Amino acid sequence: MVQSVDEFPVEQLRTLFAHFSFAPDGSLVVHVPADFSTPELDRLRGGGAGAATGAAATTAPESAPFFVTVPATTAAALLTQPGSQVQSVLASGAPLAVPAAPWRGTESVDCALFACVAVTFDDGPGEHTADVLDALDARRAAATFFLQGVNVGGHAGEVARMQAEGHEIGSHTWNHPDLTKLTDPEIADQLARTSQAILEASGQRPSTFRPPYGAVDPRVLAQTELPAILWTIDTNDWRLPDDETLLDRAALQPKPGAIILLHDVHENTARMTPAILDGLLGRGFTPVTVQQLLGGRLPAAHTTTTHG
Repeated sequence: MVQSVDEFPVEQLRTLFAHFSFAPDGSLVVHVPADFSTPELDRLRGGGAGAATGAAATTAPESAPFFVTVPATTAAALLTQPGSQVQSVLASGAPLAVPAAPWRGTESVDCALFACVAVTFDDGPGEHTADVLDALDARRAAATFFLQGVNVGGHAGEVARMQAEGHEIGSHTWNHPDLTKLTDPEIADQLARTSQAILEASGQRPSTFRPPYGAVDPRVLAQTELPAILWTIDTNDWRLPDDETLLDRAALQPKPGAIILLHDVHENTARMTPAILDGLLGRGFTPVTVQQLLGGRLPAAHTTTTHG
C-alpha cells in the first residue's frame, strides 16, 4: 500500500488483497469474483484472447469465479515499487530479504484504529528486568518502565537496553516515598535525582513520572514539569497472587486504552510476562508505550493522567 490505510475500511483492504497474487514466474494472478463483470472480462471468461495485454484466463461458466493471469512483463508496469521488488525476487528465485521491523515503541501506532493497551512496570530496574525485556522483544511489544533512581546505577545496562529497544522510560522517584508527605524541596530532589540517573544510563531524561502509591496532589505536581501517569488496571502483583489470578487481571480484564500496572522486580511477574503478553496479543491488543497510547503526545505539565 502506498496510500493511507485510513482511506479504506479494513474489510475492504482484506477483500482487495485476497484477489491478487504472484505466480512463481512473477506473473500477476487476479481472482475475478463470479458476480463481477465487464465486457473485457466477459470476453476472457468466454475464452476470448486477451491480445492487448497477453492476459490469459481459465475458461469458466459465467456464474463461476475465474483467474486472469497477466504476464510478468505486462504486470511490471502496473506495480508499485514494493510490488516490483517482490515480483523480481519471485522471478529470480532469490530469497526475499525483508527489512527488520522497527521496534514497536518507535512506530507511529494509530490507537484509534488498533486496540491498544499500555503495559507498565514499576520499581525497577532489578534482577528480573532483563527477562521482561526478553519477553517483550520476542513478541515485538512495547512497554513503559517507571524506574526508581536508587536502582538505576546497578542496572545501567538494562536501562540502556530499554531505551535502545524503543520502550518508554519514566521516573518513579528516587526511593519510593509518598510524595504528598514530603516537603517541596524533598519532592523536587526525589524527581531531579532520578531524572539525572536515567539520563546518565540511557542518554535521555524521562518525560513522565508515576507517583508511588498513586499519591499525588497539586502541590506535588507543582514541583516538577513531568506529568504524572497513573493506571486503570492494578494487578496487585506485589501481593504475589497465584498465576491464574495474575493472568486474569493483566490479560483478561483490560479493555482498549487500559494502562496496566505491573512490577518487574517480582519473580512471579517476570515469569508470567510472556503469558500476559500472549494473552493480550491473543485478544487482539497491541501493547504500546503510554505516549503511543495517548496519541503520540505527552500530557501537559502539572497534570495527572489515566486512560481507558
